[in-house]
Amino acid sequence: MPLLMALLLFISMSAQAQSFSLQAEGGELLQVQQLKSGEYWLTVRLSDRNLDSFASHELILLQLDNDYPMSIVEGLRSCAGAARPPQQFFYDYQASGAGSDWQLNAVNNQPSIGDMLINTARPVADFPTINADRRPEWFDFRIAGQANAEALWQQMQHAKQITLLYTTETAERRQVIFTLPVPARLD
Repeated sequence: MPLLMALLLFISMSAQAQSFSLQAEGGELLQVQQLKSGEYWLTVRLSDRNLDSFASHELILLQLDNDYPMSIVEGLRSCAGAARPPQQFFYDYQASGAGSDWQLNAVNNQPSIGDMLINTARPVADFPTINADRRPEWFDFRIAGQANAEALWQQMQHAKQITLLYTTETAERRQVIFTLPVPARLD
């Protein structure tokens, strides 16, 4: 009986939602969904073509065009969980010019001088973060109630691409580019 109730709830929620999905060349999926309640959600799922999963102790970075990247951090976490290994990869960024735009430059195993994240899930200077429900193969968050998430939604209205940078549990660094449709909007 509980399975039947869950199925009916899923079907009714699906009928109430509008969405658009983007698939990258590697099969990764980005979906923006508006529920009938008006809430917007953004979800990213890794491809089921392989066994990749997000490393729980490494950053997931989301960047729109050349804007400053945002770190997707895990939301609430149980105190009973085991401590995660420390971050092992260093993510370097450099300004793309004299302006305020930033561009993902490289991922290095060794820290370098300049703007970078130093062995933490936060940067040296006000690195914007978004709290998300992070699982091994996907993450999602509501694009409301968090200043950075709402800013991300506003930026998406004019962006041409979304870049996702992450590290897998097998210590492979990956970069995925989603090309946004024009216009990439929900009414």
